Amino acid sequence: MKHDSDQPASKVASKGKGGGEAPVFTVDTGSMFAENIERHFESLFEEYTTRPTTYLEIGVMEGKSAVLMLDNILTHPESRLRAVDPWDSMPKVEATARRNLEGYGVRVHVHKGTMRSALKEKAWREGEVDIAYHDGGKAAADVLEASVLIWPLLKDGGILIWDDYLWKAEECGNKTVSINPSVGIDAFLKCIDGRYSVLFSNWQLAVRKTLPENKGEADGISAARS
Repeated sequence: MKHDSDQPASKVASKGKGGGEAPVFTVDTGSMFAENIERHFESLFEEYTTRPTTYLEIGVMEGKSAVLMLDNILTHPESRLRAVDPWDSMPKVEATARRNLEGYGVRVHVHKGTMRSALKEKAWREGEVDIAYHDGGKAAADVLEASVLIWPLLKDGGILIWDDYLWKAEECGNKTVSINPSVGIDAFLKCIDGRYSVLFSNWQLAVRKTLPENKGEADGISAARS
């Protein structure tokens, strides 16, 4: 899929509710996610359109990126979205998200809470997630914890995408470096060195889960989840 300014029309679009009523978004989010999905559609994501795919999204907001995935990637009838968001003190945003997602029926499971609380659900299985997208809390410790929890759920060969990789607290007037998401992401990547390959890196960072040379070490990080 090309991503040039002279491209007449995008192949990636949020139609909503299976092509019926258009989704409603009041917050401008998800533009970089959409750009990356489009830019890497043929090389990374198109293969998922024709097979059952499980997509995990942490940090749903109004459901803009979730709807985009449902309409363009999770098109197989057995594909599923697992959406996780606490929506702390954001009742209107939560209501908008649920309204945007309700038309997809059983294809969508929404958990209101954190990733840690979501893992208490019995429906989770290690190695079941094909694509995971983290757009939750920016604080380094939160990103690191979520990454540790997500990784065992990801299939070998699965894709993990983090948003806000280049976000800097200093640019917002806060000099606390530990708030920067990249601190948590980079720390996590050091822990899984040799078990991933970078797919793209810009405002967002995407990696593919790979097997280490020593297969006996592959499940070491799973213990941190229990």
